[in-house]
Amino acid sequence: MKHLFYIMMFCFMSLALAQKPKVLIVDPEIDANPFKKDYDVETATKPYSHLPNKKQRDACLLGLKQANNWDELDKDIFYKRLKSRSLADLKHKYSSFSDQELKELSEKCP
Repeated sequence: MKHLFYIMMFCFMSLALAQKPKVLIVDPEIDANPFKKDYDVETATKPYSHLPNKKQRDACLLGLKQANNWDELDKDIFYKRLKSRSLADLKHKYSSFSDQELKELSEKCP
């Protein structure tokens, strides 16, 4: 019985050690090839599905003085709100902007 236990333990350990850890890469700019040797690599099917494209966002916010003090998250949130909310709602949330600035930004950003 003791030998059977050791044989079973050896089989389960060899199976557990043979598996590669799984890694999910969400960023499309990260090359997955170097990781494939040691890991079971999966890539996301819709990378950044909820985040704006950084180049588009930065082009939209280019020249905006207030955005210079924001971190990446604040820029993403402002850009998403600019595209999805009304000007009145934006004016209420971002009172430091004039109506004209918000209108120009919403027309400038696709």
